[in-house]
Amino acid sequence: MADAGWKGANLKPNGNRVFSAYEALPAFKDVPASEKPDLFVKKLNLCCVVFDFSDPTKNLKEKEIKRQMLLELVEYVTSANGKFSDAFLLVKMISANLCRSPNPQPRENKVVEGLDLEEEEPSMDPAWPHLQIVYEFLLRFVASHETDAKLAKIYVDQSFIIKLLGYFDSEDPLQKGNI
Repeated sequence: MADAGWKGANLKPNGNRVFSAYEALPAFKDVPASEKPDLFVKKLNLCCVVFDFSDPTKNLKEKEIKRQMLLELVEYVTSANGKFSDAFLLVKMISANLCRSPNPQPRENKVVEGLDLEEEEPSMDPAWPHLQIVYEFLLRFVASHETDAKLAKIYVDQSFIIKLLGYFDSEDPLQKGNI
């Protein structure tokens, strides 16, 4: 299986991935107000990268950078004082993270006499630390007075909603609860 966690990553001719593009950006509080909209777009673009959470030891630094950026994006959307001009990019980031193949934790193949495997504890998506923040971002974006509803409706379409509703079938109760 290819490493889907680096969609759009540059590849060297030998096939090795170049990760240098994924690095922390300045915090919103550290830039002048005039630069915040551009920084918002840069952070949204970086947060479109979907990491492979099936290996908990892989890309730890990058996953933490993304988690921190997602938290900053939630705060920015919550306190924004201007219309979000790029609804497409907002929905693209949300879709990239939420409308993806789930990463269930591998289950051990144990046969236990008298135990119905259908009644096992539900598996938790190892990507939950990021997904939870993206769900919060979606909620804040939809509830924000700065969201242009007409523009958002163009991108939050039937296909997007159907993909989200599909997570009602998820084995992860945390994900179900956030839908």
